[in-house]
Amino acid sequence: MSIAVIAIAGCKKPKDGATGPAGATGPNGPSLSGTLEGYVDLFDQYGSLMSNASGVYITIAGKTGTDSTSAGGMFTKSLSTGTYELDLAKTGYGSLKVPSLNFVGGGTQYIAGHLQLTQPASFSLSTATSATVTVGGASAVSVTVTPSSTDTKARKVICFLSTSSSVSYAPSSYVGTVLINIPANATTGSGNITTAVANSIGITTGTTMYVAAYPISVSNGASTYGDIATGKTVYNNINPLSSATTNIVFP
Repeated sequence: MSIAVIAIAGCKKPKDGATGPAGATGPNGPSLSGTLEGYVDLFDQYGSLMSNASGVYITIAGKTGTDSTSAGGMFTKSLSTGTYELDLAKTGYGSLKVPSLNFVGGGTQYIAGHLQLTQPASFSLSTATSATVTVGGASAVSVTVTPSSTDTKARKVICFLSTSSSVSYAPSSYVGTVLINIPANATTGSGNITTAVANSIGITTGTTMYVAAYPISVSNGASTYGDIATGKTVYNNINPLSSATTNIVFP
């Protein structure tokens, strides 16, 4: 009787913890055409919803062609399967980006929730000051801002915080933010930065905290989006031409 010996080449058992060779990459899925549909809300700088939301231009980065919203704020765009950056803009309003929108295709895809644009704040700031206070039995810092004029409507200011004197609204420059409300007809507005808030963004006792304050729309979440590079928020709803700064050693 003869015995046949079959040699199997290239089949070695991987060492413990090792991974075998990767398999072949499968083909890409089909590219399907479809329609993207969404709605945009417009707000004035005091947070009031505008009755007419027409004229917001919708563009796709890297593609030609622009669509605009109807009076009710609706827009549609014809797309094929892919990931897109959606840009929204209207004169007099802060712009908005949707950085990574995944479009499946094959029908109508709806954007969940309404996208929001707002008029940037138009008022100016005269000064910003800071002082140590006690909040709930613990030391904190109070920041007080003074607008250049009063207003019969309530307004807001956003403070960008950092341990660097070069702090501004640029995402790479700040480590945290605090909002300050200015009541109607008030000459100043104040807000507290507690130890817990400061510590959560790396500002500790004995560290100099730098503050850059800017007027911001009352609808402070509109015309904002996440910056992919830094993970911070881009604020297109502020008055970038008016800021007031202060600094203090955190207690």
